[in-house]
Amino acid sequence: MISPDPRPSPGLARWAESYEAKCERRQEIRESRRCRPNVTTCRQVGKTLRIQQREQLQRARLQQFFRRRNLELEEKGKAQHPQAREQGPSRRPGQVTGTSSEVFPAQHPPPSGICRDLSDHLSSQAGGLPPQDTPIKKPPKHHRGTQTKAEGPTIKNDASQQTNYGVAVLDKEIIQLSDYLKEALQRELVLKQKMVILQDLLSTLIQASDSSWKGQLNEDKLKGKLRSLENQLYTCTQKYSPWGMKKVLLEMEDQKNSYEQKAKESLQKVLEEKMNAEQQLQSTQRSLALAEQKCEEWRSQYEALKEDWRTLGTQHRELESQLHVLQSKLQGADSRDLQMNQALRFLENEHQQLQAKIECLQGDRDLCSLDTQDLQDQLKRSEAEKLTLVTRVQQLQEAAGWTT
Repeated sequence: MISPDPRPSPGLARWAESYEAKCERRQEIRESRRCRPNVTTCRQVGKTLRIQQREQLQRARLQQFFRRRNLELEEKGKAQHPQAREQGPSRRPGQVTGTSSEVFPAQHPPPSGICRDLSDHLSSQAGGLPPQDTPIKKPPKHHRGTQTKAEGPTIKNDASQQTNYGVAVLDKEIIQLSDYLKEALQRELVLKQKMVILQDLLSTLIQASDSSWKGQLNEDKLKGKLRSLENQLYTCTQKYSPWGMKKVLLEMEDQKNSYEQKAKESLQKVLEEKMNAEQQLQSTQRSLALAEQKCEEWRSQYEALKEDWRTLGTQHRELESQLHVLQSKLQGADSRDLQMNQALRFLENEHQQLQAKIECLQGDRDLCSLDTQDLQDQLKRSEAEKLTLVTRVQQLQEAAGWTT
């Protein structure tokens, strides 16, 4: 460095500091700028408010559309059920035929591979959306059975429809399937909104990165030119001897070489940062492609479920006609049920009589078993006495043999 004058002017105080001090001061300035709130065009308050208002209007339209669809379905059901009651007789309470099948929505994992900062921004942007998690309720299982006719009010039973494989599906399950379809549609809309936000964020990130490194490069160039002009001005204002001027020129040459080396190093760092930013951009583009692919899968599944729902609706209308035929058969089954109940009462009376006879015979058997038990005890005692007598006779015979 050039040794400053013992009485330097106040304007050249910054020029007199060392290169390490300048680097530290620049680093502190950059850190202070980095800690400032990151307010860019993509985070304007007015823009976020407009996006939220647009999303609220879209949700209101969707809710109104779904509400209208539900009202139309309920009106059709109300128009069909009175016709079924007029054509067929009323069924008894508790007599329902059909098997219910539980329907569960397919669970799809959220797209992975997005950077943490981008995911945080997306979660903050989409935080205003209401959750669409609806509890899954299992439809009640109905058992097949027959009962006697009883006087009482008729109960409206749930209509069911039969598939090609002979499995009955209730109307409640069809309504539940429609709820699942609505939930899938809502999730698809949320995913589209997140994709739009991600695309906007990527474009703003690219623009901000380009402008930042270009601004830093221009700033470094201007500062280098300013330092060279300050050095020239300082050397012109000072009075040196030829030897001193030569020494100053040598020092300035060394300083120039050191500045060039530092500039090369800083340029290398900038290039490395640019490469890292490009790699992150490629990773985010790959994650965006994966998200679009999953969105297409969701759309195809939604179309398939919608087609299944239409086929179930046609089968429901066909099975309603079969229900009237089954109700006529049910009347004949009721008459046979009465005859079977009468026969059952007669058999129950006979069963009670036989049960009484069996109890009497069991009492006689218990008495006989007690008598046989006593006889067996006496027989055991007599056998024990016989054994004792035989042993004594043997002992006496042995004693007589020894004496002889």
